[in-house]
Amino acid sequence: MAKSSAQAIHPRPAEIARVLDDLLSVVKTDIVVKTDIANISHFGGLPQQDRLLTETVNTHFADTGRMIRARLCIDAGLKLNLPTHDILVLSRVVEYLHNASLIHDDVQDQDADRRGHPALWVTYGVNAAICTGDFLLSAAYRALTEYSNPLHLPMLMAAVHEQTSHAIHGQMADISATQASQMTLSHYLDTVKGKSGALLYLPLQLAFLAANQSQPLALVNAACMHFAIGYQIYDDLEDIAQDLCSAHTKPTLNITAVLSPQLPSNGIAEARQLCTQHLNQAFVAANQLPMGTGDLLAKLSMDLQHKLRRQSI
Repeated sequence: MAKSSAQAIHPRPAEIARVLDDLLSVVKTDIVVKTDIANISHFGGLPQQDRLLTETVNTHFADTGRMIRARLCIDAGLKLNLPTHDILVLSRVVEYLHNASLIHDDVQDQDADRRGHPALWVTYGVNAAICTGDFLLSAAYRALTEYSNPLHLPMLMAAVHEQTSHAIHGQMADISATQASQMTLSHYLDTVKGKSGALLYLPLQLAFLAANQSQPLALVNAACMHFAIGYQIYDDLEDIAQDLCSAHTKPTLNITAVLSPQLPSNGIAEARQLCTQHLNQAFVAANQLPMGTGDLLAKLSMDLQHKLRRQSI
């Protein structure tokens, strides 16, 4: 009898690392849309006259960032012994969704920079940026059509929609919170879980669903949500100097203002402690996942804790 994914031999860490890097390069190539429309394969083709959309997508993906979500998906997929083709498909899905959310987020938050370059809306205008984000959302579902097992598609599509919905709810809560005079810590944490946690959880969720292993998903979710909260608090602390000192700072959701509304600088120590607490919880939960599928998330949690200790405010 053939071994199930859960019974399969655990790949060696060195082999995982090598294959992960190779597959990540493939995903990066796949998601970077070339200016020549004839080269576009994963988007189903575009009208020959539509150069603007091709240019905006190509410009956004000129820098693909660290591709953390693709890394998580590939790492888990390899350890769960998923077919390489399907790992690549699911990795493209999560990267399309994440990048769509970044483009829309920049428009809504009026952030002028993304990955060290002008945000898409700054260069091409709000309307073109919104359309590009919408296009990448649709591209995620288009990518799913290349998944090998059609019987899995309903649950995979449902998961994509579910986590996208959570991300949208989180973004809407973030938008409304910046207009409110006060926010509770509970509301802040729930907002972060939707805004940041949902699309961080999705790569691992898709990998486990594709491997027919749903039992660990509650623990996967807990690990991802704790990491998302820790990361968001760390990011808030990185921004605190600008948020406190700039006369032109737009209203944004920041943990220090939640912890100490009257004088946000008083909340820094408490925020650092809360960040450490959630990163520790992410580390513990990730290390409990089967077949080493949480190792990468655990490492990311530890790396962020080291950065937090070196952080100066």
